[in-house]
Amino acid sequence: MDNTLVDVEIIDELAKAAGVGEKVAEITRKAMQGEVDFGTALVERVQLLKNLPEKEVIKIADSIPIMKGAELLIKEAKSMGYKTAMISGSFMIFAQKVGEKLGIDHVAANELVIKDGVVTGEVTGPLMKQESKESVLAEIVKSEGLEFKDCVVVGDGANDIHMFKNAGLSIAFGLNPVLRDIADVVITQKDQEMIIPLLPRPRQDMLEELQEKMEKLKNESEKLKDKRNKLNQNASELSIKRDELNQKARELVIAAQAYKKERDEYNEKVSEHKVNRDDLNEKANKVYARLDKLRKKSNAKGSSIGELKREIDTLEFKQQTEVMSVSKERQLVERISSLQEKYLKKKVQMEQDIELKALLEEAQNLWNQASEYHDKVTEYANLAQDRHEKMIAAFREVDQIRTDADAIHKDFVKAQENADEMHNGFIKAQKEIRDFDKLIGSLKRKSQKDREDKKRQDTQKKAEEIYDQFKKGQKLDTEDLLLLQRSKLL
Repeated sequence: MDNTLVDVEIIDELAKAAGVGEKVAEITRKAMQGEVDFGTALVERVQLLKNLPEKEVIKIADSIPIMKGAELLIKEAKSMGYKTAMISGSFMIFAQKVGEKLGIDHVAANELVIKDGVVTGEVTGPLMKQESKESVLAEIVKSEGLEFKDCVVVGDGANDIHMFKNAGLSIAFGLNPVLRDIADVVITQKDQEMIIPLLPRPRQDMLEELQEKMEKLKNESEKLKDKRNKLNQNASELSIKRDELNQKARELVIAAQAYKKERDEYNEKVSEHKVNRDDLNEKANKVYARLDKLRKKSNAKGSSIGELKREIDTLEFKQQTEVMSVSKERQLVERISSLQEKYLKKKVQMEQDIELKALLEEAQNLWNQASEYHDKVTEYANLAQDRHEKMIAAFREVDQIRTDADAIHKDFVKAQENADEMHNGFIKAQKEIRDFDKLIGSLKRKSQKDREDKKRQDTQKKAEEIYDQFKKGQKLDTEDLLLLQRSKLL
């Protein structure tokens, strides 16, 4: 039952509930591998369960996991006319539930003694010794009018050895090495369905069925491998594309950083030239202030030349920057023209005065220098703005590329996950193929052994017949004498 029809070692689960899991598990391992006597190990383990509440036992009994393929195996076996028996060194409280669930004909197990709601630490029953399973099976075989050679036995531990030696077909289920050398067939996968093709019927049919299944698995394995390889190829292509985009993004970031550096350098020059321009404008304004004083002294009438110049500059800037109607623009142009006329008249008047002329030239020179710096300010500001726009465009492109790269990376991860899934399926199929190959090899060896056994039986029977004739006085030829010698009848 344990680790064969159910996917658990029940006594180990009881031990966990009792807080002695590691101790019991170690004893179980030694018992199953034949390192210690089964009966002694059973008694020792049950003693460690003393005082375990009954409700914990029932809780475990209600949640026993059935081994994969077990229900189908029992169903198929019964449909083929087999009688089924579960012989377990475990306990009836569990075995009865499993037997009822699977519809097993004969159930045999030990009794876990429970009294006053707790486990007493005692165990009784017919399966207390290493060879007990063989004895119980013998009684079941007799009750069904069968022989040991008619039995197919499945087991996983050392207490199954005696049954294996006498059964018609013995199947070691699981990874325990203790049964491998004496079993006819070894199944390492935890799937009882793999036993179905082995149930005795014409052996050639069994081999053909197994070979057919193996061929299907091979085809499935190849398909999985092809899908895996295509997905890996797709993942590789996506990886290359993603890396190319990420490289492009890195290059654009470098370019954007270079644009930023140039922008900052131009802005620094703008600041420097603004300082120089503003300094020259301030000096020019001081000169014009002196001009205004001289004009007032000479009782000149109207606005000063500095005021006229500033008003002209203001109106010209307004004309260049503001949107206005045709009539308003015409009025503005006329006003500028009028002021320029007054400005020129004032300028001519001032030029006639040597001091005024000198100040005017100085002011004009300062304004010209300031204008040059202003032009540089405008030039560098435009260059800084150009680099800023290029930097922003580069960063925006980086953002889009990274978005695209992230989308491709998600596709790459999905392709890898699918490839891993196909690879795991391929590995699983390969393992099943190896298991089927082992099963087929075991059956072929079994068939060969059966043929050899039958040949020996036929030879022995023939030798006994010749020996009977010899005892009756019939003469024997050389071949008959050699046969009697080989059969150890002479």
